[in-house]
Amino acid sequence: MMSEDPSPKSGKDTRFRKGQSGNPKGRPRNARRALIPSQLRKDILQAADEELEIRTASGVRRLTKQQLIITAVANGAAKGNPTCLRLWMKMIEGALDQRFVAHPTVRLVDMLLQAVEDPRFNGDPLTIRALDAHLKATKKTY
Repeated sequence: MMSEDPSPKSGKDTRFRKGQSGNPKGRPRNARRALIPSQLRKDILQAADEELEIRTASGVRRLTKQQLIITAVANGAAKGNPTCLRLWMKMIEGALDQRFVAHPTVRLVDMLLQAVEDPRFNGDPLTIRALDAHLKATKKTY
């Protein structure tokens, strides 16, 4: 008679134990740094400021990635691409909002422009000249 060997050769008895994870140590952590919002912002701005040389019909130009992306979105919007158009409108709206926040007088100038260009506006010539002078002076700075 053959006696059975008590040690399992196939490993079936030790392969899956109840209540024990198949990978008790878990997945090893990656060596990359964690995404911290301030670091992510720095990395994005650093990548946006990188300069590239672009060959055009007029010669070689040096542009930042940010300028290239803005140009690509503007060109796509001009061609009628709906995604580019939506993004372009958001970019313009954000730029205008930032301008109004940074320069509160811009909103006043815009309101003055609308008032002067409105056909119902009937200001005296002195007021119109003063507004024109103010608008010319402020348009140069914005």
